[in-house]
Amino acid sequence: MKLKKADTAFSKWVRRRDSFDGVCLCPLCTDMALWQDFTCGHYIKRRHLNTRWYPDNAFAICAKCNTEMEWNTYLLHRYGLWIAAKIGPDRWGALMAKRLSKEKYMQHEINEIEKEYNDYLKLMG
Repeated sequence: MKLKKADTAFSKWVRRRDSFDGVCLCPLCTDMALWQDFTCGHYIKRRHLNTRWYPDNAFAICAKCNTEMEWNTYLLHRYGLWIAAKIGPDRWGALMAKRLSKEKYMQHEINEIEKEYNDYLKLMG
């Protein structure tokens, strides 16, 4: 399956969504930078397609923290606590339930995800 275009559109949308006047604040280290210099940090790893493009699973974080979360379970735990506080218990519960689902995607569905997030980006200007 081809995922890159959907990933790119989703990542841009997340980073733009989480920026204020084009600037993002890392929720873990509080570094600030332009949205283009931030990354899209997934709490549940991208290999799980059912949450890969789920808005409550990804937020703009700095590249250093996003990379460090790969091996630093304490940082990943802090990120999860931050997300849970940000989205609230109902949406956190939905995210935790969604991670257990076994959704399958066809290429045309992934193409629709790409189109959806590109459309959102157009609306953002």
